[in-house]
Amino acid sequence: MINKVAIGTAQFGYDYGIANKEGKIKSSKIINILKYVKKNKIKYLDTSNAYGKSEKEIGNFYYKTGFKFKVITKYSKCFGTVDNQFKKTIENLGYKPSIILAHQSKDYLNKNFNNELFNIKKKNPEIKIGVSLYNIKKFKRIFSFRKQNIINVTLKILTKK
Repeated sequence: MINKVAIGTAQFGYDYGIANKEGKIKSSKIINILKYVKKNKIKYLDTSNAYGKSEKEIGNFYYKTGFKFKVITKYSKCFGTVDNQFKKTIENLGYKPSIILAHQSKDYLNKNFNNELFNIKKKNPEIKIGVSLYNIKKFKRIFSFRKQNIINVTLKILTKK
């Protein structure tokens, strides 16, 4: 069982990626990808309501198979309140996500947005809260701002010299 790997799903919802020549992945192909991921015991999917219909595609898989992936979703201040984004995620998936991340450090460091995140956590203690980090310079500030469960770090910042 692979517990520390998450499959990114941005292409499930829209044209994404510098090398992407096909555009958004078709629903039938998404089902096949998710069957493969499930068969290989990868439990986590990384998504965001900002990724077009990505959450809905994961929800379609759940409705067809009854299988729930552990979903890591990301919220941003520019998409409204955390509560509304959370409700939309549940509507799209058909179940609650396992992890909610602030999509960027500036969102996480915003006191109101951060309080909204942790209010979701208070009401749903099983959900982990954290932040996606794209700049190593923000790490210390994030770490000292408020205790989070998860910091999602892109490999790119770990390999920069």
